[in-house]
Amino acid sequence: MVEKSDEFVITRVFDAPRERVWKAWTEAERLKQWWGPKGFTVSHCTVDLRPGGVMHYCLRSPDGHDMWGKFVYREIVKPEKLVFVVSFSDEKGGITRHPMSPDWPREMLSTVTFAEQRGGTLITVRWIPTNATELERKTFEDGRDSMKQGWGGTFDQFADYLKRGLAMIKAIAIIGIILAVVLAGILIFASTKPDAFRVQRSTSIKAPPEKIFPLINDLHSWGSWSPYEKKDPAMKRAHSGSANGKGAVYEWDGNKNVGKGRMEITGTAPPSKIVIKLDFLEPFEGHNTAEFTLDGKGDATTVTWSMYGPASYVSKLMGVFLNMDKMIGTDFEAGLANLKTITEK
Repeated sequence: MVEKSDEFVITRVFDAPRERVWKAWTEAERLKQWWGPKGFTVSHCTVDLRPGGVMHYCLRSPDGHDMWGKFVYREIVKPEKLVFVVSFSDEKGGITRHPMSPDWPREMLSTVTFAEQRGGTLITVRWIPTNATELERKTFEDGRDSMKQGWGGTFDQFADYLKRGLAMIKAIAIIGIILAVVLAGILIFASTKPDAFRVQRSTSIKAPPEKIFPLINDLHSWGSWSPYEKKDPAMKRAHSGSANGKGAVYEWDGNKNVGKGRMEITGTAPPSKIVIKLDFLEPFEGHNTAEFTLDGKGDATTVTWSMYGPASYVSKLMGVFLNMDKMIGTDFEAGLANLKTITEK
């Protein structure tokens, strides 16, 4: 039996949209962050949001005592209204008496409404004993001040929770704006980089060009000095076309360090120049030219290894964060050092 004349009502307007407020009242992870009188924390909360479903929770007092409670939902009108029966409980979900007031009603019918109000949400909570004895109704009536204080503290915690969430949303929005501005700046900066690139390294080798030239002109010999051959010992290799010189083709397919691609010697001028067409297929596509020049003077030869071609927007963007000249140049230096070691023997 419910006596409407005994109804306890409390309202407050919260600065948050109704949809957000509804989620905070119906999702366990959100309820854990604010539910209960001021100073209490939620150590356990499960929600089965459906008529007949149960919200089962445990409140921990500032001095460490646990107090269990539960809602049994009767009516759910998203996002406008929740109707449920409130009772004190235990760890197993049974119904128990108020731990500090044994004459408190065992069951309370609670109706909570959520109304939009000038961008915020008006929450109205109505409490009324159900199936209560006269003594329980009198205890309820005598406890209006404590109910007002309890709900006031709960509302305070809810308002603080909403403020924290709003501050977080604002912070995320600010961070998002900053990141967008930074990203835009990076994209714009990348677009200003040159449309072509060139990486070049040279070394002096105490050997005639005629001794060095065959090691470059014959793609089968690259395994003895190319730094890329060591980056993936399991790399798949395929030779085709001419045995060496113009028309010789070498294809590779390896790990992330070498990727996949093809190169073909397109021009030679023995023993001073070799031009190679480079086609990178993975992890990024690129079509460039590699060139070796050998300039013999006296007992030494200056060997220059260069690579050049168009700079795609992706490569420009990568160049904002990576020193491409250093990355590629370091490999060229290693390869030239290997050539020097082999040919100076």
